[in-house]
Amino acid sequence: MTDTLDVNKIKLELQQAKLELQEAKEEIDDYYKTMQRMKEILTKTANALKGEPEPLRSHDWSDLHVVADKVKKRASNLQNSVDKVMSALKLWLEAMPVDVDMKVSASQLEFHLKLWKEYLKSEK
Repeated sequence: MTDTLDVNKIKLELQQAKLELQEAKEEIDDYYKTMQRMKEILTKTANALKGEPEPLRSHDWSDLHVVADKVKKRASNLQNSVDKVMSALKLWLEAMPVDVDMKVSASQLEFHLKLWKEYLKSEK
């Protein structure tokens, strides 16, 4: 009777071990899928920030935060420049003398374009 109990107990433990092994395999598969997805995201991010790599090559991911920060700063600087130009253009257009028919003479336009160019040079 003891032998039968031991065999049944061993069978039960073996079934439990098989279930645990199956769960572990599923967990490993989930981790692998997550790693593959992260690899894909990082690769696409690196390529977007750094350009397409040479054939059979890939970009380093360790500096992506630095590259992204540089891109963000460049975008901010560009937006500031656009804002300055738009502000100056608005002032220039508001100062443009026009007659009743909203016409501007060629000499007036030339004069204001010259002022505009001088302003842009001074902003550099």
